Amino acid sequence: MNQFTYCRVYQEVREVIDSLHNSMEELIQQLRKPVILCEKHNKELTLFCQECDKCICVKCVLVDRHRGHIDLVLELDDAREKLKNTILRENKFLAKRLDMLNNVNNRLKTRENDMHQLCDSIVNEMNITVDAMIEKMHEDKDERIEKYIAPVKAAVMRQQKEVESIIQQSFALANEETCPDVLVKTCQMIRTIKTMNYKEFPVYQHHDINFTNPITPPPLKVLFSVPCFSSRILRSCTVFSVPQSFEGFMLQLKCYRDLGENVIKLCLRILEGYDIDDIKVVCYPSCYSIRGGEPLVRCMDLKKGEDNTVLEFEDFAAMGSFLDTMLDELVIEMRISLWGSYYAKCAHKDWCIKKLSGLKEVMENVQKSE
Repeated sequence: MNQFTYCRVYQEVREVIDSLHNSMEELIQQLRKPVILCEKHNKELTLFCQECDKCICVKCVLVDRHRGHIDLVLELDDAREKLKNTILRENKFLAKRLDMLNNVNNRLKTRENDMHQLCDSIVNEMNITVDAMIEKMHEDKDERIEKYIAPVKAAVMRQQKEVESIIQQSFALANEETCPDVLVKTCQMIRTIKTMNYKEFPVYQHHDINFTNPITPPPLKVLFSVPCFSSRILRSCTVFSVPQSFEGFMLQLKCYRDLGENVIKLCLRILEGYDIDDIKVVCYPSCYSIRGGEPLVRCMDLKKGEDNTVLEFEDFAAMGSFLDTMLDELVIEMRISLWGSYYAKCAHKDWCIKKLSGLKEVMENVQKSE
């Protein structure tokens, strides 16, 4: 029995000794901490004023302006814990913001990749003889990316880096020991986070990313209508349609009886614009979309100010479905396709590729080299 009592007493004494050892280590660490004194009162900074975001001493609370903030004064450890919780809470908003920035950046990358792919698909269709046009197409793509995507992408990346830096700094502050300098930095960090949360997100304004193939541009559609066609042409021999305007051009259909050849001619006149060489004109009758039928195709040159004959008919009956005999109305839809040689011969070279800047000068150099 005495032996067990001795063992229990020994164990209790040993536990007391161990606890004293731990308490001494904590005491030594506390003593080794640097003591920062108040510049004004030469007292240790042991309190934190939440109103002023400043570490203060006891005397500051009693005699200084902090006396009016007594309800907002905390001990350093309590203030540290409160600010730590605040910054961790604010970081959650930053994490959400970073996710949104990543999504914006991914969408921008997708748009950029789409522009590259669309541009390359068009370039692959081009003939090797138009290297100058291909080069200009790449320049146009880079200019559009630089103008519309690059600024937004750069702004997103700047915000990403800024947010990541703040998150890293905040986690580093959260792991530091409590001291006045850390508390001040933590307050500054919180203000920075709140300012960041009110920043506007970089916004990408959607722009058309399509590119037009300058070798095979889409056909231009022009609709001409001449009411009271036969009665007017029999009476005056010559009738005109209402002029049709589109980018840089104004066309008019002239219809007249050529008494020398005894035929009815339909001619295109360029009222405004430039000579167009090597074009294909496809004429569709008015009932084409309903009944079908064969359109009439003609390859020709169009000269400004001249009668450029598109169609010829022996009489009104030969005009067939182009002329509505019930209403006596001539209706013709024309689709004009421009060939690649158009750009080497026509003065208005940049018209059908959305006024691609610089193409006119490039083609002039090509012509000079020829």
